[in-house]
Amino acid sequence: MKSLPTLIKLAQRNIDMIAVEIAKSQAHIEELRMKKASGQAKMDVEQAMAEDELDLNMLGSMPAYIARQKWENERIEAKIAEIEQSISHVRERLILAYQEKSKLENLEAKYDFRAKQDLNTKEQAQLDEAALTRRA
Repeated sequence: MKSLPTLIKLAQRNIDMIAVEIAKSQAHIEELRMKKASGQAKMDVEQAMAEDELDLNMLGSMPAYIARQKWENERIEAKIAEIEQSISHVRERLILAYQEKSKLENLEAKYDFRAKQDLNTKEQAQLDEAALTRRA
């Protein structure tokens, strides 16, 4: 069996790995949001150009372009929702990992307390024995 400090370190490592997983997922969400905002800005520019120049070719293809951008935005939103759901599951794992580490730390504290009590009991017994031998 591994010692408690080793188990606590392993539990902390597990917590760290889960936290990194959450951070990566959140970064991916931010990338998707930036992509969505960029696409929206690009669409706004294209619409403004088509309206200003009255380019019939651009105006004719604009509804298809807008539909494509809306579809892309919906796809991005669906992906964001999927990632957020996976993050919530990972957070549950993180909570469990913290609970496990806490249990191990509490167990270690109990063992340390018992060891100190045993040491104090032995010291007291030695002191009592020394006191009895002096009186005798």
